[in-house]
Amino acid sequence: MEMLGVGEVVLAEGRPLEHLPGKPGEKASKEIGGRCVLRYLRRHQVGLYSGGTTDPQWVTVTPYTPKEAVRWLALPNALDPPGFVLFIDIASVPVVKGPGRVRLGGGIEYLLPGGFPAEAVVHPKWEVEIQ
Repeated sequence: MEMLGVGEVVLAEGRPLEHLPGKPGEKASKEIGGRCVLRYLRRHQVGLYSGGTTDPQWVTVTPYTPKEAVRWLALPNALDPPGFVLFIDIASVPVVKGPGRVRLGGGIEYLLPGGFPAEAVVHPKWEVEIQ
């Protein structure tokens, strides 16, 4: 919770972000002190989102190792942990929902229900390998 701005409340586990009203990305950016959010990816996903997407995306403010990401973000298929991350400027995202606690995981997440535009991908404009 220290990653969030002063006075921001993290939603209780189990409360679906999908049903919350959206807010502008600029507001979410202020909540996290202007930092980027992270979209973790597996090898087969590299290149899919570096140009943006309109598909809903789940992102987090917390950097994790691949093994930690599986646990804290409750990712499926623990045998194939995410080895890459895409840095996203949440201020460039039109609609954001969250923050919330990851159900069954414990990390903090935001939902980008309409995805994110290409200009939201931060330099470098590609996925970064993590270890």
